[in-house]
Amino acid sequence: MRNKPKRPSESKGNSAIVILAVLLGLFAMAILPRILEQSHPMVGKPMPALTLPSLGGAPKLANQASVSLESLKGKVVVLDFWAPWCGPCRHEMPILDKLAKRFELDGVVVLGVLVDPDHEGARNVLAQLNIAYPQLDDDAARNAAREFNVSSLPTMVVVDKTGTIRSYRTGFSSEEDVENAIKRALGS
Repeated sequence: MRNKPKRPSESKGNSAIVILAVLLGLFAMAILPRILEQSHPMVGKPMPALTLPSLGGAPKLANQASVSLESLKGKVVVLDFWAPWCGPCRHEMPILDKLAKRFELDGVVVLGVLVDPDHEGARNVLAQLNIAYPQLDDDAARNAAREFNVSSLPTMVVVDKTGTIRSYRTGFSSEEDVENAIKRALGS
């Protein structure tokens, strides 16, 4: 028994379905992160009023031993929750470092928030990647991670000048995604 050859109209129909599926997938990949970023329950709420110690042996904000997040009102704040074992965190950190330098004069402060007790590993990662933006240490109780509802790493939270959370992203963020979130917070 021989296979029947496909009719040309069947091949064209299958090709159209595949092309449509690919286009829908690309559209979803482009738009879904933005929708999720804006739909997190923390978006639109005030930034929790926490004071976190600076990570010893890492860059500090104005040489302060600790940083009150509330004292940063009037600036756009980018909080990067990370751990030294997190591969996507390590890939995102050079992007954040670059953007911290680019937007510094616009009143943007980028802060890393270590949520892992491995301080030595964290300092090694920071040194290997030559990261210059200030680093904070979430205390033993992990208050910052709890207050910001951090459940996966990396988590990036962007807060506008009024202290309102404007963007909440989990997983790796591209340079374009982070830059757009910062620009939106600067414009609000």
